[in-house]
Amino acid sequence: MVSEILVARHGETDWNFNGKWQGHTDRPLNEKGLEQARVLATKLSSIRIDSIYASDLARARTTAEIIASAVGVSNVEIDARLRERNLGSFEGLSSDEICAILGIPRHKLTIKEIGANETIEKWGSFANRIRSAVDDIRARNSDKRVLIVAHGGVMAALSMIILNDFETPRKFTNGEIIRLSFEDEWSIQFSGSQ
Repeated sequence: MVSEILVARHGETDWNFNGKWQGHTDRPLNEKGLEQARVLATKLSSIRIDSIYASDLARARTTAEIIASAVGVSNVEIDARLRERNLGSFEGLSSDEICAILGIPRHKLTIKEIGANETIEKWGSFANRIRSAVDDIRARNSDKRVLIVAHGGVMAALSMIILNDFETPRKFTNGEIIRLSFEDEWSIQFSGSQ
């Protein structure tokens, strides 16, 4: 019994363009982001997709709805567990601003290493939330191909969990896709923006 899950990062927002960390802040797609969603939809229209799930944040939800229309899926299932990590007081700040607050060099700043405080979701809680959502989606969709539209941090968490490598988090561009498959255990394929 093989399940396949494609995970796509939403299209660009103005905050992505300006290098601001978004977290739970609900920003809409900009014009480039809408175009990225349409390009993703065109690429994915050549394969069968049985269901689509998305984070409840507008940037992911809108990307998913554009793709659903192109691939003939009538309903996007919204799952708030697929949200980006809550970055609390760091939301809306640039990487340079966050690095200055944390006192770390820019190359050390990742979605995992941003740390936690009273306003920032703990990394373990975030990773467990994502793992739980994906495991539930897989259980409900065995022998099907599912698309999840979420966030770069979600994709980074999934790659670290599956590869059991928590030291080198990957970064994902807007519109990038990874392919997860499950037979006896999870495997992951990085396919870029396909």
